[in-house]
Amino acid sequence: MNPVTLREARPKDALAIAEIHVKTWQSAYRGIIPDSYLDTLDIEKRKLNWEKILGEPSNHQHTFIAEDGEKVVGFTSVGTARNEAGNEEGQGELYAIYVSPDYKGNGVGTLLIGKAKELLRADGYTKAILWVLTENKGARAFYEKNGWHVNGVTLTDESRGFEMHETGYSIDL
Repeated sequence: MNPVTLREARPKDALAIAEIHVKTWQSAYRGIIPDSYLDTLDIEKRKLNWEKILGEPSNHQHTFIAEDGEKVVGFTSVGTARNEAGNEEGQGELYAIYVSPDYKGNGVGTLLIGKAKELLRADGYTKAILWVLTENKGARAFYEKNGWHVNGVTLTDESRGFEMHETGYSIDL
């Protein structure tokens, strides 16, 4: 493994990000989300979504990728907190942080979460929030190890045809 480097994502990175996004969901959420849903996740659809996000950047949304040589092995995306329960006006949000299953446990997630906090602070946020599947014990332990704490807010998302329970985490930046 080469030293992992971080850089801002560009539209041409959309396919690599989509592949990691789908493969990580299929790996990390198996047993939490129905297999029938995970097995139908479409990399091409995710690619189109990421092309749009990366092609129309906003002032306070940033996506960074982690690379091993020229191979994308993870990404993080942050910005202004979405209008969800428990979000305070003027706080940032960690929208996503995913590491290729092949690189899990190699420190890539720690690099990415450090970069996410740096980006949020640089945009002037003093607090940030994230949402994690309540049953995803590994991710929850990772966030707690990196200074995030349960904020007491939970959500139930039924938009995909099944219930997903999410727990809110917060951090002072």
